[in-house]
Amino acid sequence: MRILFVEDIPSVLEETREFLRRAFPSAEIETATNGKEAREKIDRASRTGRGFDVAVLDLSIPADLEAPAELDLELCEYARQAFPDGVFLRYSGYASVPKVQQSAARSIGYDRIVDKLKDGPRTLIETIRQGYGDKLAARTRAALGGPAAGLGAGSRADRMVRGGQVACGTAEVNALLGEIREGFAALDERSQREIQRYVEIKKTPSGLQVIVGRQAKEGGGQNEPD
Repeated sequence: MRILFVEDIPSVLEETREFLRRAFPSAEIETATNGKEAREKIDRASRTGRGFDVAVLDLSIPADLEAPAELDLELCEYARQAFPDGVFLRYSGYASVPKVQQSAARSIGYDRIVDKLKDGPRTLIETIRQGYGDKLAARTRAALGGPAAGLGAGSRADRMVRGGQVACGTAEVNALLGEIREGFAALDERSQREIQRYVEIKKTPSGLQVIVGRQAKEGGGQNEPD
């Protein structure tokens, strides 16, 4: 999981980044303190093909290093256009301001506003788990949920994926299976159960195994990792 966190107050940035690191120890976390820096990181990630899975964006940030903080209601939409499959959260003390709520209601660029003052980083963490889990589960369902995905015995998808060695299906399916293996522990329980309808997850000394195809279907998604 790759996370972009935008916050201009140093103490809040450090505290929240530490929460993110503890909650998602395998995640790559990039930060920005103003709108210019955030857009540059979004552009760079888009150019290099290393998109952000989650963007946590403060609303009141400076446009650049020399500008005063102001509401940036377009940044989330800018990120969405670059990474349409990502999870986009506005994390702000202005969550209850009518102008912000009205913007959120008509904007295509956000999933949820989390109130920085009322809810805090713990609610932010749970919101990320739910949002990322929902989207990963939806992608899993789309890729592996139907006959066209080739889940029958003897198909290319009827293989076992061990550690980092993904050996079945198309490049897109391979990437999805790798993301499940790396991100499964970060998901909420509801999303984990949904994904386990289509793959089997086993915990081994070398990491998680993701099993697809006939073996997973016979298991019924009931094997939980320890």
